[in-house]
Amino acid sequence: MINESSTRYREWRKKVTEAIWKNEILNSEKLNDLFMYNFKEEFDWRSTLEFVSNRINFSQRQCNDKDTKERTYRIKNILKEPTYEVLYRRNTNKIENDKCKRCGKEEKEDWEHTVYVYVKITNSRTINEIVQESIYRFEKYLKDLNQNEEIEILRTYNFEFIRILESPSIILQGKNRIWELLRGVYNENFNSLTKKKEEKTLIKKLWNFTYDELKKKIWIPRCDEIKRLEDRENIKKLDLRKKREITIEELEEEKD
Repeated sequence: MINESSTRYREWRKKVTEAIWKNEILNSEKLNDLFMYNFKEEFDWRSTLEFVSNRINFSQRQCNDKDTKERTYRIKNILKEPTYEVLYRRNTNKIENDKCKRCGKEEKEDWEHTVYVYVKITNSRTINEIVQESIYRFEKYLKDLNQNEEIEILRTYNFEFIRILESPSIILQGKNRIWELLRGVYNENFNSLTKKKEEKTLIKKLWNFTYDELKKKIWIPRCDEIKRLEDRENIKKLDLRKKREITIEELEEEKD
């Protein structure tokens, strides 16, 4: 009886937590760039929040370390944090400036800079090439599972999938829709490709797979390299949870 009550409480607590962070996300000023030009309702927010909450891989009743870590990553990613620009602005301990530690160009490491550096410099590939390769890798994944019907659906829509992603984003000015995918935002145009449920599901799986491929190629190498550089500077994870002491010079600058 106690175990059953405990399980129900955890399920209720998870629902409350999800409701809180969904409200915080949708009302966050960090999403202003996604809402500002969205008068044509370009985004499918239901699918986006389902993806960010990791409902695709885990049911509402499931909750474990892998689920929590993945959901945390997706929330931070859609909000474009954390980067050194964000950590420095928060006065995070041992973060002395907002410059990118990896590129060596004394440039501010914001979210866009991170993507450019770790695609164009580290991997020497464009995000378009990663997306195109992801379709091939997804088909191979389906083939290994002997999912021939899914492969046929994939071959029917793979070119349209690429066309949508490589089209200019109406919302993110000066970028294509791959940058929406990088944030974890599902474009409504994918829903217009077909009315069949099984085909919609397969397209979402392809989208999800591509998102994970971009994460593997861009963000995981970035985090591994940053950890290596921070270890070299004796910056520990616990250090980054503390506030940096403000110098007298910085206080004087704020007064001015």
